Amino acid sequence: MLDYSGKIAGVVICDNQLRYVTAIPKGIGIDVCAVGEFGLSEADDSHFLPLLGCKCVYGINRSEYHRKRLYLADDLAASDPEQFMWELSRSSADKIDNYLYSMLTLKPTDKGIHIECLSINRRTFRQIGEMFGKRHLTLDKMIFEPEASRQCIKPLATADRAVFMQVEKRVTSLQMYRHGHLVSMEVLNASNGDSDSGAETLLDEIGILLMSVFGGRPLKRKVTLLIAGDASRSSVSESMIQTLPYEFELHDFSFEKLKIFPGKLPPQQLHYYFSPLSLCYAYNMSQKCASSPEKNAVLS
Repeated sequence: MLDYSGKIAGVVICDNQLRYVTAIPKGIGIDVCAVGEFGLSEADDSHFLPLLGCKCVYGINRSEYHRKRLYLADDLAASDPEQFMWELSRSSADKIDNYLYSMLTLKPTDKGIHIECLSINRRTFRQIGEMFGKRHLTLDKMIFEPEASRQCIKPLATADRAVFMQVEKRVTSLQMYRHGHLVSMEVLNASNGDSDSGAETLLDEIGILLMSVFGGRPLKRKVTLLIAGDASRSSVSESMIQTLPYEFELHDFSFEKLKIFPGKLPPQQLHYYFSPLSLCYAYNMSQKCASSPEKNAVLS
């Protein structure tokens, strides 16, 4: 194994494709060295060479984690953790001991405390660790992708109402904020570019989400829209501006404000590689995320 070179590598695997960003910590930001992707089915050892010697931060993606939503009264959550764990275990398909859980507490609502529970089966968690170990890669952290995105977007989502949207070929992720506080997050599986009907379905789902969170007939119609992802993000944002009953202030996600230095990479590449890039950024800012399971659980 190579000695640690000082680089961080953000790694995401989805649809049998490994996508990565390598970066060097630079004060409160990161300096991007390289980006790339390859198919795991045809990959050999040479494909993994850019990751050797890096501290790898793995993004647990939507196909690997389970998501549960709980509403608990304030006093119950604070005074009776056993009741809380019973509520959580009741929604688990298997014994609760078979999962690693992480909580994202959202803004309190009239129903009480709204908690998003992200969980991963210990068997899956171990398999990911073994996959890295077989290739002599240094797996330093595993982080649920929504938390990495939240850590990355926090400095920019300070408006009264803000939406961060990450657009990819098969999935669109939304995070909605009020005064900088995360109030809702959703993952939409509708196609956003393969057909007119798929794009229309996606727009309908986005509209329903925004109206349920921000109100159907808002007196304040202004919403800051931050967007990243592949090239189809432009058509999605244009359709939202033209169709939905809000006054969107559109920002193609600004990496400069996050102190992310792109090297020689064009901005389009950074948008496309947002997921692994956000892992590097979140790791460098805090060395851990609230949703990062314990590292030694890989070996348990």
